[in-house]
Amino acid sequence: MQVFKVIENLRWQHNRLLLVFYLAFVGIFISLGIWQLSRAEQKRTWLAQRDSSTPQFDFVDNLAFVNPQEFSQISLRGQFAADQAWLLQNQRVNNQLGYDLIAPFQPQQGPAILVNLGWQPTADITSWLANIGDTIAIHGKLRTPMDLPFVSNIFSTGKDSLVEITPGDFPYPNLEKRWYLQISPEHPLAQVTHWQNKTISPEKHRAYAVQWFAMALVLTAAFIIATTNITQLCRSTRRQT
Repeated sequence: MQVFKVIENLRWQHNRLLLVFYLAFVGIFISLGIWQLSRAEQKRTWLAQRDSSTPQFDFVDNLAFVNPQEFSQISLRGQFAADQAWLLQNQRVNNQLGYDLIAPFQPQQGPAILVNLGWQPTADITSWLANIGDTIAIHGKLRTPMDLPFVSNIFSTGKDSLVEITPGDFPYPNLEKRWYLQISPEHPLAQVTHWQNKTISPEKHRAYAVQWFAMALVLTAAFIIATTNITQLCRSTRRQT
């Protein structure tokens, strides 16, 4: 009965700036929570596919006409684009920060695909070119781009900034958008590969989602307290009881 009385006497104090702040941040928290839940489902599927994948490399002559699963191990024949390469920032191997080297590979037929050649300690995109022949075979594991929310790659002359491998961002023509390739560790062009690193478990993604949703609830409670007379009503109700 007292709860209904509090609701009946509740009064809102109009504050446009606070409302904009609340809507913006609660929207971000909820979006991140939903994204973490989607990542948890993706990771569950990925782990099942990874654990069931076979070690043989399947030769593919045209990516446009195949629909493989993530972690499929494939082999392609074609050429690297010797004039294009990028560096994926903030990659840690053995507690040392460095870069993953990313380059487009053009098969003999069909769209090109981005290849993660592995980790290196310096921002050097030229030294590996000396080992590339005209036409080579490359093999590795297909991965799905993460597409981080609120994050986009920045490509500028002289300093290519790459924070995530999302093929749709890359200034390169006829590029496969569904996948990128993690080069096989035993390939001659492989740098320091770290594909064996453990991925975040689906359970941890769900825990992160709960944290984001909890932050949205806390922010909602703080917004109600700041913009209504609910505190005074609760105190009044306590005194009456």
